[in-house]
Amino acid sequence: MPADTLEKAEMDNGFDDKSSSFLGEQNRGEYLELGSAGASKENEHSETELLASGATPDSAKSSFTLKRRLGLIVGSLIFTFMLLFFRIDDEKFNQVPQMLACLLLMITFWVTELVNPSTTSMLPLVLFPILGISSGGEIAKAYMSDLSVLFIAAFTMAAALELVNLHRRIALNLVKLFGTKPVGLLFGFMLPAWGLSLFMSNSGTTALMLPLAQGVIDSTLATTKSVEERKNIEQFGKGLMLGVAYSTTIGGTGTLVATPPNGVLMQLTLGTYGYQITFGNWVGAFGLMTFSLLLCCVGVIYFFFGRTIRTRLSSVIIDEEIKKLGNITRDEKVVAICFIVALFSVVLLAQIIDPYHGKCSACSLALVEQTYGNSTALGSDAKDFCATVTDAYACTAIAGHWSGFMGTGTYFLLATTPLYVIPSKVQRGKPLLPWKFAISKIPWSVILLIGGGLAVSKGFKVTHASSYIADFVRPLGALEPFYAVLLIIGIVSFLTEITSNTATTSILVPIMFKVADENKRHPLLYGFAVSMGACMAFMLPIATGPNAVLYATGKFKGFFGFAKPGFVMNTCGIVLSTIAVFTTANLIFGLTDTEHIDPKFKKFWL
Repeated sequence: MPADTLEKAEMDNGFDDKSSSFLGEQNRGEYLELGSAGASKENEHSETELLASGATPDSAKSSFTLKRRLGLIVGSLIFTFMLLFFRIDDEKFNQVPQMLACLLLMITFWVTELVNPSTTSMLPLVLFPILGISSGGEIAKAYMSDLSVLFIAAFTMAAALELVNLHRRIALNLVKLFGTKPVGLLFGFMLPAWGLSLFMSNSGTTALMLPLAQGVIDSTLATTKSVEERKNIEQFGKGLMLGVAYSTTIGGTGTLVATPPNGVLMQLTLGTYGYQITFGNWVGAFGLMTFSLLLCCVGVIYFFFGRTIRTRLSSVIIDEEIKKLGNITRDEKVVAICFIVALFSVVLLAQIIDPYHGKCSACSLALVEQTYGNSTALGSDAKDFCATVTDAYACTAIAGHWSGFMGTGTYFLLATTPLYVIPSKVQRGKPLLPWKFAISKIPWSVILLIGGGLAVSKGFKVTHASSYIADFVRPLGALEPFYAVLLIIGIVSFLTEITSNTATTSILVPIMFKVADENKRHPLLYGFAVSMGACMAFMLPIATGPNAVLYATGKFKGFFGFAKPGFVMNTCGIVLSTIAVFTTANLIFGLTDTEHIDPKFKKFWL
């Protein structure tokens, strides 16, 4: 199972173990848990008894499987071979063998699941200093970047939404709004799932919506007597649940915090070129695409699962769940305000503050003298003059590098901080978001996984491994940009059906940046292609967290139970992503206008 699938399953905890049909009672502030997670305490208790009696539990017997043994052996052999026998004559690339040895070892451990994926992600902290690639202090910075802060802030906000059940109230009312006809019901479930996954964990949103979907199907079956119609309703129920899982994956492309590959691209762009992809710019570039893909998904699900159904589905379960929530509370209102402030901060406030709150560096001395004159006022301090520039526009005019003091994570964290201070009216004596609950919902394993990917990318940069590998994929630059982007999205889409999308993005983006630099093209042209492709895997249970959660329900038999609609969705995603890169993203970022490209992107052109 890909690393991100495992981590999402861990951080979301999945379904409620109280009911195999997902209809377990849900109290305020309690969450649905995966059957496997819910059973863990019972398993732990039974294994403790077995160990006490001297017996060996089955889980202990099979913990070090053949696949893991092969991973340890093969990974160690590759690592040793690369260090001892792989040599490159060019002095520029003399550390590439060490970097590739680390990379291949990590890939082997990830694929074979030798250890927890997050543990594998921490290998650079050990190996890079030992092999002289980077110091421990430098590489550690990758594990707590602005991207990490952004994810911490976003998931604490999501935790607050869950704690007061605001996310559930929003979802239920949207489902009720769209009615009980098959197409309306698909919209009613898939639209809130898509919307919530723009800011919450994809797997967590899936776990929230699936019990509601199953409840609608069960209550409809209870009043349907026709055998043929019952069969149609059951088939539609499978499609409804698949649509929920797919829509959360689609929502993962819509914002910077929706899924790790988006944030990885943002951080790598900032680290490589000093260019900040803002929250608002990302939404503007891909918001229309992700909604269009949602509409395609509704059509695909209806075509495969809903064409034969004629019965209106029951809304009794939805009405009952809304009634249980009662009137909206003061806590829900405060959390809603904080959520709106967070969105306003990252989308609009950042655009207002960042150009005037930062520092300018690495200016062009020639442009400084040309713009301000070689006066005695500048004198010998002309090189340092850019440090006195107070806004991004003046800095850009002298080819300087403007760095805003406020990162995207800072803006989001600014809006979540009051949640730890404002007292709750429901939980007397506690804040709206208790610290212990907040940290239990932060996906530390995902943050480590992202950090490991960024560490690998940093290693690629300092060892010039990106340049070395880019030489082998140089023919890609000879293709017309449209076909190159289409090819990259397609390959990455099907590749991430069986590999971690976060790790894949972290490895491929620096390489694609180098290919773009060598061909004097906008690096985000290929960067967006990688990140979009990494989010377009719908075919297999192991491709994404939502797919894994869906597969755990047992509604789809066999490993390829939803491969056919998944293939159609992969194809739709590849086509729409390619169109988005050359339309809305091109309009915002100027991806094909190399004459007026931001000077930051030209500094590595050969």
